[in-house]
Amino acid sequence: MNSKPRPRLARPGPNAVVVTSGGILAALCGTLLSLPHERVVALNWGTVNALLIVSE
Repeated sequence: MNSKPRPRLARPGPNAVVVTSGGILAALCGTLLSLPHERVVALNWGTVNALLIVSE
């Protein structure tokens, strides 16, 4: 059985793709900024979902 080499999906260096729920982002921001529960809930309603792509 001949196996083909797998393609490289990323080059060496700073590559990142992050997809997450807005709730996770709101909780993280709330913790880092010491926000009260009501502000975290309000922030969650505004963020919904997020995608971050960093590439060089």
